Amino acid sequence: MPSAGVTAALLWLLSGQVPPEAQQFELIRDRWGIPHVFAASDEAAWFGLGYAMAQDRAFQMYLAVRTIEGRLAEVVGEIPRMGRRETTVDHDVRMRHFGFARAADRLARRLDGEVRRSLEAFAAGVNHWIQRHPDKRGPMFERYDLVPEPWTVRHSILAWWFVAQFFGPDGTRDLVASRARNRRPSQPAVDDDVAVVRKADVPEQWICELHEFAAQHGITAPATGPADRGRRFSHAWVVGRGRLIGGSAVLVSDPQTLVGNPSLFYECHVVGKTFNARGITVPGSPVFLIGFTQHVAWGLTALGADQADLFHLKTSPDRPGEYQVDGRWHQMEVVPETVHVRDGTPRRFTVQWTRYGPVITRYVFARPGDGEYAVKRVPIALEDRHTFAATLGMLRARSAAEFAQALADWAFPSANCVFADRDGNIGYWAIGAFPLRARASGGSGRFPHDGSRSEHDWQGWIPHRLKPHVLNPASGVLFSANHRPVSSFYPLYLGSSTGSSGETLRSWRLRELLTGDRPLTAEEVLQVHYDCVNPAKRVLAAAAGHVLRRAPQRLSGAARRAAEILSDWHDKGSSMRLVTRGAVLAQSVDLFFRASATPLAERWGGGQSGLARWLKDLQRRLRRAEAQEALVLDRDELDFLDRTLDRAWTTTTARYGEDPSKWLDRYRSTWQRRRLGRFVHLTRFPSLEPENDLPMPWLECVDGSTIWSQAAQTYTQFVILSDPDRSMSILPPGQSEQTTSSYFRSTYGLWSAGRLHPAPLSRAAVERIAAERVDVLP
Repeated sequence: MPSAGVTAALLWLLSGQVPPEAQQFELIRDRWGIPHVFAASDEAAWFGLGYAMAQDRAFQMYLAVRTIEGRLAEVVGEIPRMGRRETTVDHDVRMRHFGFARAADRLARRLDGEVRRSLEAFAAGVNHWIQRHPDKRGPMFERYDLVPEPWTVRHSILAWWFVAQFFGPDGTRDLVASRARNRRPSQPAVDDDVAVVRKADVPEQWICELHEFAAQHGITAPATGPADRGRRFSHAWVVGRGRLIGGSAVLVSDPQTLVGNPSLFYECHVVGKTFNARGITVPGSPVFLIGFTQHVAWGLTALGADQADLFHLKTSPDRPGEYQVDGRWHQMEVVPETVHVRDGTPRRFTVQWTRYGPVITRYVFARPGDGEYAVKRVPIALEDRHTFAATLGMLRARSAAEFAQALADWAFPSANCVFADRDGNIGYWAIGAFPLRARASGGSGRFPHDGSRSEHDWQGWIPHRLKPHVLNPASGVLFSANHRPVSSFYPLYLGSSTGSSGETLRSWRLRELLTGDRPLTAEEVLQVHYDCVNPAKRVLAAAAGHVLRRAPQRLSGAARRAAEILSDWHDKGSSMRLVTRGAVLAQSVDLFFRASATPLAERWGGGQSGLARWLKDLQRRLRRAEAQEALVLDRDELDFLDRTLDRAWTTTTARYGEDPSKWLDRYRSTWQRRRLGRFVHLTRFPSLEPENDLPMPWLECVDGSTIWSQAAQTYTQFVILSDPDRSMSILPPGQSEQTTSSYFRSTYGLWSAGRLHPAPLSRAAVERIAAERVDVLP
């Protein structure tokens, strides 16, 4: 029997089996460390990307995979999660129950054709660098005794899923939602006018086909789920022909989640035989999340569609380990699991699997007597589809129409995609594998299904052509900020969450800046990225000033003092740039809008959508009132305004003192004590290398509901399709995870200063910003 050492060596050898010609490429790094991979074949390009990525982010890649596999405690030991009563061991047990690693094993075995060859070439590139540079992997491998395993297709699948899982719900709250369905206050009508896809912008024939499909499948459910229960990520906008001066189309994409150390994303430029593309992937995966070629550009925001359902299992104490479907008993598959803990005791347990997926009763807030629940979920339920297939088509598309067709292969996560081509065509498509729920379940996935009857199981997938989409709307502009994707004429259930009944505050502001008849220049489109107005706080400040001038006695003492400062701040432009005391106070304005906090939420709906609906109405009334000199606020509105202003004053003075003239300096001092923790995941475990945490730079605009929210500026892409070499980007705080690398903080200063750097596509333009180069031969 071969020794462990021989077996490991054999695995490394087998993992690198790609043809020699697929291992030859040229790697140029520019001043900011971004890799530009030039290769004669597509496989060599993917090999080169794997090589460059391992050079920059090897530890992050392996850590991400260990985290989603449920092996994090094996690396870092048992440590508590920040702000929650959970540890890495609890996390690992949860991941084993959810079954990502098991699903990735199945998928990796079933992928074939070009998708497999490309992923194998990428993995071989990773292994090429890892194996040949053991002295350059960085100190984190040694610090945590992490021995890198040969990178495989399975690892690349898991690295993508690690980030993708945070873009939408996981089904664990369906049972809670079912308990609340009879207690939920009535919701006002949705705001159809703000949807990305409106009835007036799509062909009548498509609407007829859509409703015919729904009728055939007995679907009567509304298209959206409960408002504002999901993630908020990103905004993107595109301006096409008819609205753009001196060009074809311009696109800006701003994925928004907290900036990490290293970044959650990885910027790259890859040139093969059939594509020339740059943008961002996630470390460990070649799937392009956002990017552009010489023909097309695209940006994504989180849709938060419901891609997971709970199934209530019929079980019996007389038949342990079994469940019944259609009157027949089936044996659950029992999988033994062991979570190893560095310097700790292993945790052993079992996971049960059903036809629907794993049993996750312990994670769905079940009560005694509720029974057992299994979850059916994308991507676990997809055994032969991976989103990388979409990447291949997207990078090769030569028009918006071809790009839209390539999006059919996008499976996970769900997303809003805005895109454009060089001819000035623009489009939007809701992308992802959207389950077609059963007629017996009413076509909806909001609440648990009856797992004892197969007729309640998923019936397939919503066809790509019937997903919400629009091409070349009359406005010449498209944008997404996680707001309502499609008007209520759309009958199929998507379950989109944040902003599903209307606006987000960021979409509200984008609407103000981008809609209208006036043509825009490319520079004006870019300047939208730097906007620092939170429209909700602007309207509240205007209302405060109105009451202060007309009826100051209706505000409490603290609220009056806040109103004086905010009214002046409003009159000077309502910018959230932290350059005035008014902006500091506005930072403390709490926009929590739920029925439990104010009766207004019962009237207008909760969350950002309801808040925006109320405040846009209030804004219209305030404008009329200024001319008529009449008060416009009712008792509930005055109470909300008074409480909000009072809390803002109390919070600000508690943090920065009673003297408003000192607020800005004290805010700056407090802000700069923050640190960017090393390898702090979306899972929110503490820094793994505290001595190399980065000091937080001074950022002028950090309000999470403004367009230019620098603390969440994980990447910015600005593309001019008429001349892609004029495009610009930034990935803070730097390209490399290695603290000794000159690219560790390569964009740190630009990020703080609010600047972008060149992001060209052509070889000639890349040469002008080249800093180093290497030819890699087999």
